Amino acid sequence: MLSDGTGIPRDEEKAFCIWSDLANRNVPVAYHNLGVGYEYGKGTTKDLKKAEDAYRRAAEAGVLWSIFNLGTLYSNQIAQKDDDVEGLSLLLRAKRLSTGNSDAEKAIREDRLGHIAQIKARMTLSQIAQAEMSSNK
Repeated sequence: MLSDGTGIPRDEEKAFCIWSDLANRNVPVAYHNLGVGYEYGKGTTKDLKKAEDAYRRAAEAGVLWSIFNLGTLYSNQIAQKDDDVEGLSLLLRAKRLSTGNSDAEKAIREDRLGHIAQIKARMTLSQIAQAEMSSNK
């Protein structure tokens, strides 16, 4: 509520501090929210490396939005590690896991933002097949 001002005055710095505290307690969604803060400079200084690290921690715990956001960092060639196979694997995994009816989840399934198409355009057929296999893990 603090980060978007829902029902209370917006205070992104305070929200970021709360997420930091929760991340220190290993709450996966807290890592996701730290990633958003670092990626967009919400409540903290923009730091894409820290965003990637936070998304990765949450993605490893199965947080759908972190799996997707980490994949988009690869798609947009922002991720520190230049690995399109891993990036596509993440995006395909997010697509498979997004089973809800929200517009956001439908957008992931339909690749409305074009991240899957964008990353595939840089890849060989062999790399795409490798990513498809690893996305099912």
